Amino acid sequence: MSDNNVALEYIDLDLNDVEASDGSFETAHPGEYLFEVTAISGGQSNAGKPKMVITYKIIEAITDSDECQAEIEKEVMQSYSLAKDAKSDFPRRRIKALVEALGVELDKRGGFDPNDMIGARMIGEVKIEQYDDTNPITKMTTQKTSQKIIRERAD
Repeated sequence: MSDNNVALEYIDLDLNDVEASDGSFETAHPGEYLFEVTAISGGQSNAGKPKMVITYKIIEAITDSDECQAEIEKEVMQSYSLAKDAKSDFPRRRIKALVEALGVELDKRGGFDPNDMIGARMIGEVKIEQYDDTNPITKMTTQKTSQKIIRERAD
């Protein structure tokens, strides 16, 4: 067995209360929405840098269109870089905008408890971007879709 293979034991995930997913990624229709934070987790980016992943539920469509109204109750996710050694302060500025929009208090050091975000609401705009991504191993380029929440502000 190679070093990449690990024998698995019992997997305890409590799958009783979740809906199965076919793995496809559906973006929300571009527009302005009222979001509520429903979950927060940590992780690592593809570059190995720390990140925060927030799951939002769309509570209300601010943009008055049938497409946006149909998105109510949809969950969307957004990743935020937590890298302290970023080449610019853009990631920290994005998190500051998020914290202010959600009404989360900063402590004396300028940090915050991410759990204070759970249940908080903000208005933001869903933006969809297409981009080319090149696999570093195969060198094949494929077009991908990115969904971002931008222009966060208090509700």
